[in-house]
Amino acid sequence: MKNLLLLVIVLLAIGFFYYSKHNVPAVTYNVPAVTYEVKNDSVTISAKDKQFVFTKAEPFDIKGYVVEAHYSDDGPLSLLAGQYGIVWGDTAIELASAPQEKMKDLSFFSPEAQKVLQEHGCAAGYLNNHFMSIAAVTENAGVNKTLRDIKEGDIIDMKGYKVNIKSATFGGSPLNLDFPNTVCITEVSIKDNPAKK
Repeated sequence: MKNLLLLVIVLLAIGFFYYSKHNVPAVTYNVPAVTYEVKNDSVTISAKDKQFVFTKAEPFDIKGYVVEAHYSDDGPLSLLAGQYGIVWGDTAIELASAPQEKMKDLSFFSPEAQKVLQEHGCAAGYLNNHFMSIAAVTENAGVNKTLRDIKEGDIIDMKGYKVNIKSATFGGSPLNLDFPNTVCITEVSIKDNPAKK
C-alpha cells in the first residue's frame, strides 16, 4: 500500500511538471483602475492614491525585438504600462531573435548579419549599440492592456511620443521620479517572431 501511494505521488508530480512545461497559463496583471486625461501639451494618469503628470515632447516610433519586459501591479509604478528593453534595427532584430543553436551557422543569416558576425566575432557589441530601454505610459486602457501583454521574445511596433515627468504623487505625497526614455504609446502591435517557428 505504501509503495502504491508513493507511485501515485510520483506520477502526479511528473504529470504536474509535464503540464506546467507544456501548458503555461497566460500571466494576468492586476491593472489598476486608471483615469487618463490628455491635453494638447500634457498627459495625466491617475488611480486611487497616485498620479503622474507628463509634458509631451517629440514623436516616438520604434520597431524592435523585446529582450526585457517588466510590469508592476502595485505602488506608484503600477501607473506605468511597463518597462521594456528593445533591440531595434533589422539586422539587430535578426541577430537578437535568432535561435542560439543557429549563431554558429553564418548561412542562416542575411548578408548584413553575416558581416556583423564576421567583423565583431559575436553579436553582443553590435546589439548593445542597437538597444533602448524605455518606460511606457499610455493614453487609454486598451493600449495599456496590449502593452502588458508584451513578453520577452516578441517583435513589436510602437508609436507615440516622448514625455517628461512634470509631477508625481503617491499617497498624497510628492515623489521625485526621473524615468529617462519615458514614452507615451498611442499605437502598438505585437508580431509573430518567425525565428520561434
